[in-house]
Amino acid sequence: MKSVTAPGKLMIAGEYAVLEGATAIVAAVNLRASVGGTDVEREVPKEVAETRALAERLFARNMGALAIDVHELRREHGKLGLGSSAALSAATAGLAFACNGEDISQQQVRAHVFDLALRGHRAVAPDGSGADVAASVFGGILQFTMPGTIAEQPWTCPISTRVVWTGKEARTSELVAKVQAFKASAPKEYDLKIAQLSRAADAMRDALASSSAINLLLAVNEHHHAMNSFGDAAEVALVDETLAEIAELTHSHGGASKASGAGGGDVALCFFKDEAAAARFETKCEHSRFTVLPLEIGAEGVAAS
Repeated sequence: MKSVTAPGKLMIAGEYAVLEGATAIVAAVNLRASVGGTDVEREVPKEVAETRALAERLFARNMGALAIDVHELRREHGKLGLGSSAALSAATAGLAFACNGEDISQQQVRAHVFDLALRGHRAVAPDGSGADVAASVFGGILQFTMPGTIAEQPWTCPISTRVVWTGKEARTSELVAKVQAFKASAPKEYDLKIAQLSRAADAMRDALASSSAINLLLAVNEHHHAMNSFGDAAEVALVDETLAEIAELTHSHGGASKASGAGGGDVALCFFKDEAAAARFETKCEHSRFTVLPLEIGAEGVAAS
């Protein structure tokens, strides 16, 4: 049997607001998960099992035992927050189509892979937007609007980036549950905070497609503060002490940063006006408790190997 790989994801903008109809920006990264055939299967994650079951019903064919490899998207003490679960669902769905003779490099085939992977991923993330699955299937840098409107996101802004792992694994389901409790208890205030996040995401979307690094840094800073305000209102530390410390360090090097994903840990996305500033920031991180991840943004989507 073939094997298929799928990239992890990096949320660029639109966290939480995407759940309320805003357009998020999400990118595939060059760290990947793989799913392939094997003689003896060890226990597989729920998202793989669910996606395989859906694929077997779709194609009326047993996929057999599966071997998974997700080490690039994890560290010894937990996940990095780069969408390992979504990548596994995408790779499993891609494998099912590849084994059925489909060319998963074709966009029309990937649309079907996305539908299957999203349904399988719902088993572990029923409240998620699906943006992470889209990035893992289609690759590149995308605009994503629920339930599944996808377009390419231009990135012409001359900016340098670094992705920093906080060293702390976030519990996304717990964060989302607390946010949903805030929505139920204070709907008007919730809507105001979501509107702030939506405006910040729109500003980042426009700035990425511009030639103004200054405008992008301002938009990133706006998004950071909107996320922090949202967390304060929901009484949950979306911008916790580690993300706040990274933001201060980034600012001291002339840049701006924001949480990438649900917040509460995982990774921060940091922007700088030039590569020299980004390099100085990275050197500083090497002497601190934070790890700069070797990421490339805009990686290829599902691929047979």
